[in-house]
Amino acid sequence: MTKHTVKTRLQKVFEELEKKGILAKMNFSCCSNCGGYELTTIAVEKIKNGTPKEEIKGCCFYHNQDEDGWKDGYNLMLRYGNMDSSEFGDIGLSSIDVGKLICSELEKENIVYDWDQDPSKCIEIHNPDGKE
Repeated sequence: MTKHTVKTRLQKVFEELEKKGILAKMNFSCCSNCGGYELTTIAVEKIKNGTPKEEIKGCCFYHNQDEDGWKDGYNLMLRYGNMDSSEFGDIGLSSIDVGKLICSELEKENIVYDWDQDPSKCIEIHNPDGKE
């Protein structure tokens, strides 16, 4: 399979995650810290604008540096979990439950990944043209 095929299927995964209440963003933000902060800000704004907190199940993203690495042949690292806001506290399911939901969607699209269900580790999408 080619990178394009995996990325096309990954787009479908992210669309399905959005439908299930996960804030899912591809090639989002510059790094992990900024991406997590920005997604938390999006979640807080959604709640302020009337979205029930319970409808936001968590977040999933990979950032610009991950995209660059993918283009260079490295695996893609998905960051995920719940969000912690000073205003609304924890937003979303537990990080492990968010990870399981993501992996379920990856499996539906036959995307090869590694994750040992450790919520402190990224879900790693295999790059078919990857580096050894």
